[in-house]
Amino acid sequence: MIVTGGFRELARRAQQDLRIVHAFCACEYIFGNDKKLRSYNLLPCDFEGKIDFIRLMLREYRLADSDWVIVGDGANDVHVAKEAPLSIGYRPHSDLRSVANESVDNFKDILAILDR
Repeated sequence: MIVTGGFRELARRAQQDLRIVHAFCACEYIFGNDKKLRSYNLLPCDFEGKIDFIRLMLREYRLADSDWVIVGDGANDVHVAKEAPLSIGYRPHSDLRSVANESVDNFKDILAILDR
C-alpha cells in the first residue's frame, strides 16, 4: 500500500512497477484533452492523516497493529513513523531521520532491513 501526500500520477507509476494493490494520494488532477485542469480530488492522507489510511487497510485485511512498515522520506512522515512498528527513512529529511528506526540512502538497502 502507498499512502502519500503527493500526486496520484507519481504514485500510480510506483504502484504499477511494484505491483502494489492500494495507493492513497493527497492530490489527483484530471486534465482534459486540451490539457486544461477539469477537476481534482484531494484526500486527507498527508501528515497525521496517513495513519488513518493505514489503520483502514489494517482493518480491511484483518492485520494486527504490528503488521506494517513505513518507508518515508519527508518531514510529513514523522507522525506515522512514530506510530509504526518499523520505520525506515529513505534519504530522509532530518526530522524523519531523528525518529525513524532505520535510515538508508540506497533503496536496495530497504530490502536488507525487511529480510532481518
